[in-house]
Amino acid sequence: MSTNTISLEIFPWLTEVFVAGRTNRLRLEEERYEGDTVRSLLLRLAQSYPGFAQRVFDPKTQELSDQVSLFHNSRFLELVGGLDTPLAPGDELLLLPAWEGGC
Repeated sequence: MSTNTISLEIFPWLTEVFVAGRTNRLRLEEERYEGDTVRSLLLRLAQSYPGFAQRVFDPKTQELSDQVSLFHNSRFLELVGGLDTPLAPGDELLLLPAWEGGC
């Protein structure tokens, strides 16, 4: 891993957005820029991968879809500051399908 990157782990439900025909888990390294937040990284991903914008993060509203749960360094994003959480070199983001269900 480069010293100024963010690791992004994607589970199979979303990997085809990044790599056509991919059906297993995917780990990407994304460049981290000075002042980056989770929101700014998601905006870049939405611009680079149109399917990401459709399924995960709407660049117009700048909100996560209700189809996704996002973890930052193994903690649920909403518990560590939400989309405006600053990113540091070596941080890890994990995209999972949203949890649903009941008792």
